[in-house]
Amino acid sequence: MNTIASNGKSHGSGARVFITILYALLMIAVAIPLSSAAVTELSVYPDYPVVGEDIKINGTAQPDESIDITVSFNQTVNVSDGTYKYRIDDVEIPDGSNTFQVKGENVKDLNVRVKILFWITRSADAESGVATVSQSNVPSGNYDIIIDGQAENGESTVNLTIDASSSIKADTQGYFEETYATNSIPPGIFELSAGEINEIITLYEEPVVIPPEYNEYDANQNYIIEIGELSAGIDDFFTGHLSINKLSQLIDYFLSGDKYY
Repeated sequence: MNTIASNGKSHGSGARVFITILYALLMIAVAIPLSSAAVTELSVYPDYPVVGEDIKINGTAQPDESIDITVSFNQTVNVSDGTYKYRIDDVEIPDGSNTFQVKGENVKDLNVRVKILFWITRSADAESGVATVSQSNVPSGNYDIIIDGQAENGESTVNLTIDASSSIKADTQGYFEETYATNSIPPGIFELSAGEINEIITLYEEPVVIPPEYNEYDANQNYIIEIGELSAGIDDFFTGHLSINKLSQLIDYFLSGDKYY
């Protein structure tokens, strides 16, 4: 019988070569950054949005990256005869990849009814008082939605959390922008997230009037320049701390006796 001799040196050399190649591959993998939709900047306009007004966002991320945008708000709903019901009309679902999710707390079950051509219902039973219904890739359009179900025994209110997510793509320079309608969001606080950046936004029922800034010499901040405040301005003029133009404006405010805005 012929015996095939084992060449230990050859096996050891092969193992060393394999480990060297594996190590090199690991170093290459570490050196190559993983692709992620990291958002580095996010701006939201306007500063004081009103219900029904479009909200515009823009920002920067990695070039050509897909960015997940989520709008989320909470709504407390009263319970009547053991049941709850909340309706949202004209919910806008954008084109592309999207997810719509509703979570109910203090509930026995949760129904989400969406009217497309007719009412379609998705339901979930609660576990420990929490039920969630989620649907992805909803066809774009505007929908009426009813959320209802049975509350847990003894509860007078239930809490609903509504999340609407979609994906947008940054351009070759990493810039992205999008517009969102707010007609289906109740007034109050809601959250807008882009990647890892979260913005807390207050949606107002009526336009917010922002008063003008106070004149620097308006010490009591009543928008009227009084004699003591004018005297302070004159003193600063003679010491070179106030220009003649600003002093003239201050004098005009004082002589008018009216509010200067």
